[in-house]
Amino acid sequence: MADELITRADAMAQGLKYFFTGKPCRRGHVIKRHVGSGCVECTKINLRRYRKERPEHYIELDRKYKNENREKLRERGRLS
Repeated sequence: MADELITRADAMAQGLKYFFTGKPCRRGHVIKRHVGSGCVECTKINLRRYRKERPEHYIELDRKYKNENREKLRERGRLS
């Protein structure tokens, strides 16, 4: 999507993950938004903050993902 103006309702109706209104979010970012959770930049900022505040939680999630997807990760390593 090349930042075409589209409403959230239209994006949902078309099954898109993102929409763009051209208007700033409440923090001033004029960027595409997730249909389900809002501004993409705000989401990135919040995730960085959460990861910094709770590193042990994310270390555990990463460890669990790696254990459950060991073969897929090995395959990606050979292909890259």
